[in-house]
Order: sequence, then structure tokens, then C-alpha cells
Amino acid sequence: MNLKPENILKLKSELGDFIEIVHEPDYSRSMLKQLQDKYSIKTEDFIDHEELFPQVTKEDARDWKFYYYIYLNSDDKLENCGRK
Repeated sequence: MNLKPENILKLKSELGDFIEIVHEPDYSRSMLKQLQDKYSIKTEDFIDHEELFPQVTKEDARDWKFYYYIYLNSDDKLENCGRK
């Protein structure tokens, strides 16, 4: 399938809520910030030392690593994802 914007929008209209179109790296950055704020842990600390943070649920740990991977592969810099 050709991934032109109009084809993506047509696919989304056909599939409904099955897919969500997001803008990267903005979306993964916002998800990383949410997790950082929820646990008061910097992403760098969590990724480097996950075993030191047993309070992070398995689901959140999975999501954190997933969004971190996407964020890094969007060619943005992790320092742009700092906690406030």
C-alpha cells in the first residue's frame, strides 16, 4: 500500500478507532513526560536502571521502553524530553 497522507486517512476512516495517527517525536515525548511525572523518575534513569524502580508497573515499564525506542528512532534528542 502506498503511504500517501490521503491513503492513511482513508485507512483510518475505514478502521475507525483501531489506529491512531500521531506526530513523532511529539507523541512519544509526551508519553515519556507523563511516565516521568507519574513516577518522578527521569527516562534516562529508568532505562539505565529499571531494576531500581520496582514501583513501576510491568505495563508502564513496557510502555516506557516502547516510547523510548520510538522517541530515539525519531532522531530527536532525549534531553528535549526533560521533566519540568
